[in-house]
Amino acid sequence: MISEREKHLYIKAVSRNIHCGKKAKEDALKFLTLSVDEFILQNNEATINDMYNTFGMPKEAAKTLRGSIDTKEFKKSRIIKISVLCFLILIIALLLVLLYIELVYEHNKVYYYDIDYDYIPTIILNISVLKHI
Repeated sequence: MISEREKHLYIKAVSRNIHCGKKAKEDALKFLTLSVDEFILQNNEATINDMYNTFGMPKEAAKTLRGSIDTKEFKKSRIIKISVLCFLILIIALLLVLLYIELVYEHNKVYYYDIDYDYIPTIILNISVLKHI
């Protein structure tokens, strides 16, 4: 007999192999769950191997379910993934440019000191007086 845990693990394994939009994935998994539940009700003494023979291994079942999903969902999912990836690359490039500018600016920074010119002659005068002593 197939336990709830085995059923859950099978559906989770199939879920990992379906790559599409959230709504389409939920619909496909709902359909699979109903099919597996119906199979278990009709075959009380069935084992997990019987379920594998009926529905296929998780990758095969996912491939079968993908065939029933609209191709627009796959394109939409792919466009979203590519957009997020491009955005992340853009952010990283921007951060690298800002870091480079900051490093170059710090390296070429010119420091200006405010000199009190009235104080310099006094120091020179004091030094010359000390030399004569």
